[in-house]
Amino acid sequence: MKAIAVLVAMSFALACDGAGERIAYVQPADLPAGYGVGPSEVCLPLGRVLLVRRDGRLYGLRLIKAVSNREKSAFSAVFDVSTFTAAGWETRVQGVEERPLRGVGHPFMFQTGNTRLAFGTFVLSFHGPSCVNMSDSGSEQDGSASFAPTGWRSFSEVDVRAAGLRWYRVDLNRSVDVALTELPGGA
Repeated sequence: MKAIAVLVAMSFALACDGAGERIAYVQPADLPAGYGVGPSEVCLPLGRVLLVRRDGRLYGLRLIKAVSNREKSAFSAVFDVSTFTAAGWETRVQGVEERPLRGVGHPFMFQTGNTRLAFGTFVLSFHGPSCVNMSDSGSEQDGSASFAPTGWRSFSEVDVRAAGLRWYRVDLNRSVDVALTELPGGA
């Protein structure tokens, strides 16, 4: 029930921009049909589980909704953020927002939106419309987490021993598209 209230509140806030800005829900055609795995980020398709492994713990992300305000180069998204425990998956809903950077130039630029997706002891940064950085520091040098794209639509479907599950880490020489049909649970 709490998750529904958060989604309704976020939907209302995003759709009712008092400045008359054009705000649009990102259409599925604007999101990747599969996963995009870049050198240091993963772009998620709508409604599919991305597994995250760090320090011997298993986490998951699922993009629920993506919204863009292209006139302001701003993106918002709602994710299911999940932690695997002995009792199963503990999932919560988290909204994030990426806004244009402010400041007078690098290194004095800063993000005013909340782009942080929290996973217990670490965070990953959101990059609109549907991407997350592979490191909690945002640095390409930090490769402490591994990511496994899946075709599963629900955390209850996840089988970490499934054939075809491939884990990715930061790799500055990689940029691949991964079709859902190539993944466990993909159809």
